[in-house]
Amino acid sequence: MRRAVQKTRRRSSRRTSRFRPRRTSRVGARRGSLRHGSLRAREYRGSNPLFKGRIEVVRGSGLVEYPAPHQFGRIAREEGVPAEDVRRAFGHMRGLKKNAKPKRIVRRGLLFLEGDDEAFEAWEVDTPPELLVRMGSPKSVAVDVGGVGLFQIMKPEQALRRARQFGFRTDAFKTAFGHLMTSPMTSVRGPGSRLPTIYGPRPMKLGHYEEGQAKGGIRKGSLLLFHRPSGMIVWSAMENTDARTKGHKPVVVKFGAKSKAMTIGKALNAALDRNIPPLAFLDAFGYLINRTDLRQLYAKYS
Repeated sequence: MRRAVQKTRRRSSRRTSRFRPRRTSRVGARRGSLRHGSLRAREYRGSNPLFKGRIEVVRGSGLVEYPAPHQFGRIAREEGVPAEDVRRAFGHMRGLKKNAKPKRIVRRGLLFLEGDDEAFEAWEVDTPPELLVRMGSPKSVAVDVGGVGLFQIMKPEQALRRARQFGFRTDAFKTAFGHLMTSPMTSVRGPGSRLPTIYGPRPMKLGHYEEGQAKGGIRKGSLLLFHRPSGMIVWSAMENTDARTKGHKPVVVKFGAKSKAMTIGKALNAALDRNIPPLAFLDAFGYLINRTDLRQLYAKYS
């Protein structure tokens, strides 16, 4: 009887050890991956080009961040991650060295500042399709304040105000993003050079948006006036899809840094102010006008 009891106890102990949960370490580092407490980090391997060369980081809050390697170095110090683990996980990526003094870079398409107490980065990006109407340009500026990989897409004029807060002068910003500035009659190709703001001069062309770029030719719902050598968009009109169901102000017109929803009549007048042929406007937005009014307008301007 005693032997049977002992045999049963042995079987139960074996069964318990088999299904006992394995202990998982809260600290670990290998090439391209790091775990330390509530922090999880891995080298980004997705298809989004904006995050290429960055590190995907999740902290205790659950918020996903995409810092560059040099930015992750600061995050790791804040979280108490040993430098050896950081080097083991991401030492193959460029930018993990700590600078003794603030580093400041100014070049075309990039502003960068990194110090022990502050960080700022701004770089040129393609405007996402869903923001084309609001931005009015196929190129915009991505701004990362604090160096944590959470960036915001801005117009150059907005990014300039943020850059000034970190000590960047206006001339430094123009060195980096002057080619993106779309304010009317501003220098875009160097001191003393100005773009025309009307249709007529040879380099000024009519076009439309296609895959985030200004293309020649008129298309339904899109009409641009742009400077062909530089690609700078001076004036644009786009269908206001948000107001389409309301039946009024169906066109958004952007000139310089201002954009406004307009009725067909006011949008047509705005095009005439830029010396844009009225038939070009009707070809782009005639589908928004009832047939009777459209025939009268074609008869008037033909």
